[in-house]
Amino acid sequence: MSSENLMLDARNIQVKIPVEGGVVEAVQDASLKIFEGQTVALVGESGSGKSVTARAIMKLLPERAIVGEKCQVNFQGEDIKDWTENQMRKVRGNRIAMIFQEPMTSLNPIYTVGQQIAEVIHEHHPGKSKQEVREQIIQLLKEVRIPQAEDRVDQYPHQMSGGQRQRVMIAMALANNPDLLIADEPTTALDVTVQAEILELLRQLQLKHKMGVLLITHDLTIVRQYSDWVYVMQHGKLVEDSSTEKLFAKPQHPYSQHLLGSEPKGTAPALPEDAAELIDATDMEVVFTLKPGVWWKRQPPKMLTAVDNISLTLRKGETLGIVGESGSGKTTLGHALLRLIDSTGEVIFDDMRIDQFDRKGMQPLRRKMQIVFQDPFSSLNPRMTVRQIIQEGMLINNIGANAKEREQLAIQALQDSGLDAFALERFPHEFSGGQKQRIAIARAIAMEPEFILLDEPTSALDLSIQNQIILLLRELQAKRNLSYLFISHDLRVVRALCHRVMVMQHGKLIEYGDSSKVLENPEHEYTRRLIKAAFEIAA
Repeated sequence: MSSENLMLDARNIQVKIPVEGGVVEAVQDASLKIFEGQTVALVGESGSGKSVTARAIMKLLPERAIVGEKCQVNFQGEDIKDWTENQMRKVRGNRIAMIFQEPMTSLNPIYTVGQQIAEVIHEHHPGKSKQEVREQIIQLLKEVRIPQAEDRVDQYPHQMSGGQRQRVMIAMALANNPDLLIADEPTTALDVTVQAEILELLRQLQLKHKMGVLLITHDLTIVRQYSDWVYVMQHGKLVEDSSTEKLFAKPQHPYSQHLLGSEPKGTAPALPEDAAELIDATDMEVVFTLKPGVWWKRQPPKMLTAVDNISLTLRKGETLGIVGESGSGKTTLGHALLRLIDSTGEVIFDDMRIDQFDRKGMQPLRRKMQIVFQDPFSSLNPRMTVRQIIQEGMLINNIGANAKEREQLAIQALQDSGLDAFALERFPHEFSGGQKQRIAIARAIAMEPEFILLDEPTSALDLSIQNQIILLLRELQAKRNLSYLFISHDLRVVRALCHRVMVMQHGKLIEYGDSSKVLENPEHEYTRRLIKAAFEIAA
């Protein structure tokens, strides 16, 4: 490309972060370029320095970070490396926007999504009226495929699914039509069809506005169709860069080859034909009130049927996958089975009917029914050591005769999860994303459960770490005869781990059967669309 179209020229980025006991060289002399209308992918595993590089460009590093003196950040002909905070405030969210990886920590829980997007617009366009801004916000939510945008604009982040919150972050970043968009893992929490739609949307906006895009991801497979140039990062260093076509055809560096070869593989081991039934749910239904009625206006409440007349069974030692787009009711169904939310219909667990049990009635069963959440960063208490995190449930449920026995159970759970006993004394922030998820799994299995709800447990992890977690879950299942309900939007992981698959759409059951049958010969058009999106991106 012509140097006249050069939008960003970042050179010699070096970032050191002081930590207890030394200094971490987070980024070591990294240089990259982005031209107008170009999508550049920055790829590598967690901890490789991708996000720190982006934050160095945006001047969003923590105060303790040390930036190298040779660092240069030239944006549209101006060196912004030494700009003041006031100067950068006029740039951020306007000329350069960033989509952050974790929407729950980026969105303010006490403001509606509409108020938070409005703040970004008003900051750079104070002359717009409230009505103009509201109409723009609704249009943005529609553009990022959020259903019922007129109603969603007044909802709070906790009232949306993980994928919907990520789409709100994308809408916020696009609000002022930026020249450069830095997208830090923008599709991590999204299902495969929305992932493809969002990337296609970014491409369309890019063509319309000649926008440059820096796409940060740990998954090389999703950038094949959407990036023009790829930089590969490992341990703070750029180890390879080339055109996307050349990199995928013949990666030169061993690390690039490793990333390309890390797609989940294999299938679930055969389940014994005489495996006993653990869960039998019949005609389950969950209904939420989106908007209360107004009696004096004769307006009835607006209701949402999140789970609509669904029945399922789960045998001991079996993994049942639940797939579907964000908002399809997957997590709601899982929470209803665990009696974490109210539902109608019959639920039998281990030959005991539990659908009428209240919180007190469920207490004796909690140790048998555990959950591993999607985001290990927010599901572990940062103020507690790993020992406290794992033993908290033991203390509540009277597991272990004494402290010594609980210690041994915690160590065994850690070792079964692939970690050593030394981890007990450390805090969550001292571990990588994959290690945190192993701690979350250790916390669950320390309760010696029969059933574990796995809610997107691999979506925030690198492909190579995903493989490790899949192998770990298989080993634990074989060793402890565990039953899993595996919620995911990643059909490649589902194929590798699940015996049977349920496909959900808008709260309804669309398709149900053996994994091989559903994924290789789907009957429903919606299932075919999911599979096409998943495996075309990975192709």
